[in-house]
Amino acid sequence: MHRCSGTAMNSEYETVPGLQRSTSCCAAPGTRPRIKATTTLPPPANAAMDSPPRFKLTRLFWIGLALLVLGTGPLLAIVLAAELGLLCDPDPNPIGPGLLAFFTFWPAVILIGWGLVASLVRYRRAMQQIGSP
Repeated sequence: MHRCSGTAMNSEYETVPGLQRSTSCCAAPGTRPRIKATTTLPPPANAAMDSPPRFKLTRLFWIGLALLVLGTGPLLAIVLAAELGLLCDPDPNPIGPGLLAFFTFWPAVILIGWGLVASLVRYRRAMQQIGSP
């Protein structure tokens, strides 16, 4: 059994008294890597916030809005183009865009409403956590 004493110059290792020589470590015998305390911990979950929470719309709202625009947009564009006289037929009968609008309108409205309610609930909960009325 052999003990190392002291540390090498500009070394990343420190001497540990009483450690025995071992071939299982890649460092010099009797040493271990220095632990640098440079990591910082995140603030605790119940820490006071610096600024009040922002009202942010949920993803459900944005999906519902996109569904509404993409579902009813083609039908509305055809109706608008017919009103402006851009189409040959002054009274078009767009079956495809009409069916698309029919099947996407109410699901889009439901998603928009659900997203707004979820956003309000999340905002009020965040306001209650910081102690504001």
